[in-house]
Amino acid sequence: MIYEHQKKKYAIGMTWSDHVDMPTAKAAVKVDRKPYVMAESVSQQTSNFQTIAVGSYSGDKFRGVAYSAAMAVGLVEPNTIICQSLPDGRVWFAVVHSGVPYAGHDTIVTHEQADQLIKDQITYNSTVIGDVTGAKMSLDEALQILQSHVADGRLTKLQLAEIALVQPASVARLALQGALVVVLIGLMGAARWVYDTQLRDANARRAALSRMTKSQEEEARLQEQKKRLIEKFNAQMAATRSILQTAQGGPVDQWNAWEQVRQALPLTVNGYTPDTMECVPAKCTVTWKGAGPGVRFVDKAALPNWVEDAEPSTAAISVFVVPAAPSAVKTWQGLDAVSLRLRIAQALQFVEGASVGAAQPLVVEAPPSPPETGLKREELGFIGEFRIGVGGDAAIIKIGQSLRELAIMPVALKSVRWSMLATPEPSALVEGYWAFLSSK
Repeated sequence: MIYEHQKKKYAIGMTWSDHVDMPTAKAAVKVDRKPYVMAESVSQQTSNFQTIAVGSYSGDKFRGVAYSAAMAVGLVEPNTIICQSLPDGRVWFAVVHSGVPYAGHDTIVTHEQADQLIKDQITYNSTVIGDVTGAKMSLDEALQILQSHVADGRLTKLQLAEIALVQPASVARLALQGALVVVLIGLMGAARWVYDTQLRDANARRAALSRMTKSQEEEARLQEQKKRLIEKFNAQMAATRSILQTAQGGPVDQWNAWEQVRQALPLTVNGYTPDTMECVPAKCTVTWKGAGPGVRFVDKAALPNWVEDAEPSTAAISVFVVPAAPSAVKTWQGLDAVSLRLRIAQALQFVEGASVGAAQPLVVEAPPSPPETGLKREELGFIGEFRIGVGGDAAIIKIGQSLRELAIMPVALKSVRWSMLATPEPSALVEGYWAFLSSK
């Protein structure tokens, strides 16, 4: 199926397969004779084994250029789940790892099948893109970010071209083959002239051709190495900017999102009570334990968002998707990193168990030469650890008050762990970081 966004075409529901090397992958493409795209990927069985992933498209015919939708999203979020409703009432579901879809996980399914698939995958990957509750962004937003990154140079046009579907035996390919024939004829003529005029000695001819071949191979190797170094540098820049930008919105929105999950937990379900709750930005995991001799194993099925298991025990787990906190566009100004740290510490001076770590520079180093990439060392800002640990009957109130003191501060929350939730004296440990974004 072809999905269109801003006059660009994206193929969804592709068939993916892994191959041990490039010759095997090319042989499979030759037999299949369908539009395809190739990419290096990591084996699903052995994470350190590189394979060649081939995506084959057998949906509606299209004119012009079409891109793999899953790989397009992978350029924005390399590790994510995609769950997007389609105009025909079905759902596109995909799982992307290191920018490449898993085999069998780029498919069009019913809503019921999509619900089960996302439930199966959410424990392995907390980032979701699409139109489901808790998604980080919609599919259209992800594709818009992709185009923005291409426009501002964070992604190259070559990277975009690598996810475009290739048409077997297309007119463009025939034209390219024709051009190659012309080039080869020209090279043969040049070689003949060199042979007749300068390199009549057989040994001299072999030596010259060997040097020419080695020079061409070395240049191709350096260009490929340069491309990979620039891609790695751009990825490091984007990841570091994301870390800094996340903190600009302050900690309150993320805390409120976690609190909505905690406050919605029932005090007891068939004798099961919540014991601990561990949250990261995209999800919360709650552990339950049975209280009393009359608790039955089968009663775990009534727990909200229960992760099914067949273990004969009174321990159970629920997983809740947390809605994404609003994206921040403001930037903290008026202080240097040291002064900002002191100001945050001042706001928490009377909070037991609070600590504000020292500033550590966030720097992306330019790759060494050769090859020369034209990249320079970038100093993006500073970051420091942030932690609050409280306990007792007023733990909930203490943390809420502490974070409201930091409402306008550039502080991001990474996790919270609640313990002894069902007791009168619960405890909580909040961990995160504060960030100073350089103005340049």
